[in-house]
Amino acid sequence: MPGTDGAHMRASQPAVPALAGGRDITASGGLQPDVACSDYPHGGLPTPADDRCIAAALKLLARHG
Repeated sequence: MPGTDGAHMRASQPAVPALAGGRDITASGGLQPDVACSDYPHGGLPTPADDRCIAAALKLLARHG
């Protein structure tokens, strides 16, 4: 598709997120988290001290690190 300034753009197929084996991630509803968390902070930058999700993620990473 030609642009107004002489540049061109080509449309292509959209990317499909897939695992290494080729399985489409979106076909099964996405990836399931190791730990589900619903403590979303509201305003400001969260820290482990005031956000349970960050604290849970850091604990999980420390165990598997």
